[in-house]
Amino acid sequence: MNKSRISIFLSILVLLAFLFLPIAAFADNDDFDVSYSFSPDEIGYEGGETQLILTVRNTGPTNIIWVDVEIDTNPVYYKRWNIVIPPGSWNSTIFSHIPFAATDLNAQKHLRISMNNNKISSPDGIKSFGFEIDASDTFLNASSNYAPSSSTFEPGDTVTLTHSFENTSSSSTITGLTSYIEIRKVGGSSSFGHIINHGILFPGAHANNVLTYTFKEADVGTLKFFYHITFDYMQHGYSESEKTKTVTVESNAFDIDFETHLTAYPLEVDAGDVVHFTVTFDNIGNDPISEFEIKNSEGMHAASSQHLSPGEYRAITIDENIYETKDIKYEVIAKEGGIVVSKETNSINIAVRDSVPVAMEESLELSPTDEADTEPMVTSENTEKTNMNEFNTAMLNNPNMLLYIILGIVVFVILIAVIVVLIVLQKRKNKS
Repeated sequence: MNKSRISIFLSILVLLAFLFLPIAAFADNDDFDVSYSFSPDEIGYEGGETQLILTVRNTGPTNIIWVDVEIDTNPVYYKRWNIVIPPGSWNSTIFSHIPFAATDLNAQKHLRISMNNNKISSPDGIKSFGFEIDASDTFLNASSNYAPSSSTFEPGDTVTLTHSFENTSSSSTITGLTSYIEIRKVGGSSSFGHIINHGILFPGAHANNVLTYTFKEADVGTLKFFYHITFDYMQHGYSESEKTKTVTVESNAFDIDFETHLTAYPLEVDAGDVVHFTVTFDNIGNDPISEFEIKNSEGMHAASSQHLSPGEYRAITIDENIYETKDIKYEVIAKEGGIVVSKETNSINIAVRDSVPVAMEESLELSPTDEADTEPMVTSENTEKTNMNEFNTAMLNNPNMLLYIILGIVVFVILIAVIVVLIVLQKRKNKS
């Protein structure tokens, strides 16, 4: 009986001893609080580094002796923070140079914070948070300015291009910035402006690339302007291009176009008479014409005129002595800015009286065979007749010669009459 009582008493003592002995308390997820932020929370679209600002508060009964940080990037980021945080206290730290690849951006990621508050190596509390780091393409702002701002130019026109680049990041520096300007002709070749090495571009700073370009005849068509830049941002290399303007280069050739017409008076004249020819020209183009020249059918200068505005009409009269029937026309030459346009007028037939028409002359021409068959024989009789006819014609056409002939006839008649009278008187004398 006594032994039983002793055993029960000893058991109670052992139980009381266990109840009052100090025993280590095991923490759980409620024994600490976590707050965090990433800076920057937006990095370049090729990837980069950011930093984690972490604050841990101990809400448990024992000291926190370390904190682990794990992020499921590729590769996984892991760091241990060896720190003693007493119950009721808090502490903060910064984890720098946390790398994010391009595939880690714009994607759901997890931040795992674990802590330990005893000597055992395994975590005593774990908290997980979801977050996302955005990919940025606006950390470098590019803009352009053109003076003049027109989209249509002509060869000889000059334009000034200014391409500006600004680092809009609040904390990260752009390094190795290089820019150049490309002028690309649609369906043709490209030309490039000078390359500029801008170097370092601090947050908020900007750089300019200025090009003055004069358009050439070879540029006639459509031109596109581009900027090209290379730089490093957050330890990653970038190469970007963008079209900033499209312009049309039109030929500055003048629009020379005119109509011309020829009239004449009279249309029938005697040989050597003057005919008044009137050449008209009407500027039907879009540009003024500074000079007109008129040439005859032999290419000789006949007349000229100065400045004819679009829509203006003018007439010039040219007097010519005409000696034979023929067709007359002129060449009208318009000149403006080194451009020459030539047009012929219509043709007008001027007839000279008593002249053999061209068509009749052609009809009187004989073929080689007919000429051989019908060629007249040349004889002395024919020659004498021809000479006599020419002599008679010459005498009839000479008034003095005609007077001499009449006087000769009168003398001849008187002489005959005298002879007749003498013959009659002689016969009478013989009878008596």
